[in-house]
Amino acid sequence: MAKDELITIVPNFSLPTENGTAQCIGGEYGPFKPNPLLALDKRDATAFQKLPFHYIEIAHFLFTRGTDEALAAGVFGDKLARIKDLVETVQKTRMSKVTAGLSTLQGAMTVKLNNLAAMEINAVRPFFLGALDMFYTYQKAR
Repeated sequence: MAKDELITIVPNFSLPTENGTAQCIGGEYGPFKPNPLLALDKRDATAFQKLPFHYIEIAHFLFTRGTDEALAAGVFGDKLARIKDLVETVQKTRMSKVTAGLSTLQGAMTVKLNNLAAMEINAVRPFFLGALDMFYTYQKAR
């Protein structure tokens, strides 16, 4: 399940705590120090970067359920709204890549959708089911 997913944090920030660590549900993590290689990380704009398979569910948990346990406020502090906005931007960007990739399909070809998250796969499932139904209908008619 999403709550059991292990995640890796590559920080571009330092935590303003005494020792730079964060108290989370699973224990204390950190210290967090900015990673200078993050700025050098150039990637293909059409490719999907590897994220935890359940990153959307993890973010939802941290932003909602985590608030009950003072997790969101303790870890994110006054940047909580900004982080929510960034996660939403990542989701929208990835879904626009999916939509752009599917809109260019013509004829017989394969679709490469590596590194999609669970909720992203769920969002494109109706398209693929409809396409397969049309394919089977066409095959029966022949």
